[in-house]
Amino acid sequence: MTKTSPRSSRPRKKSSQKKPSSLSSSARSRGKSSPPQSADGRAGPSRTKISYEKNGRTDQIIDWLTDHVNDRTRLFSDNVQDASAEGRRVRTAKSSKMVYYRKIAEAVFQNDKDEKANYAKDPEKYAKSVENHIRG
Repeated sequence: MTKTSPRSSRPRKKSSQKKPSSLSSSARSRGKSSPPQSADGRAGPSRTKISYEKNGRTDQIIDWLTDHVNDRTRLFSDNVQDASAEGRRVRTAKSSKMVYYRKIAEAVFQNDKDEKANYAKDPEKYAKSVENHIRG
């Protein structure tokens, strides 16, 4: 059986072969993919929320920002008027702000007794978490 494609006048043949699918039969019927499963059978990757409130991590972030003035200024963007009033050049981030979030995450989580192992496995997750926490 041939059909004419609306985009061209060339006839195209209907494929008689089934394409393999990675979807379960129930997921195919709903048109949704099933979530990836971990080795122990749980659905998807770990989505544990990283807590900042009860364990002093927010204070650690503030301490880091207080101790690293140049990085803080670059992270939160320097103001031209402030720089000229203080008689200095404007400090701007020379790289992605994520570089600073990574530094903060390392300072906060590298020696954290509860999160040290998880941080070592996925430091980018923690950098993104720090960014989300700071940006609110």
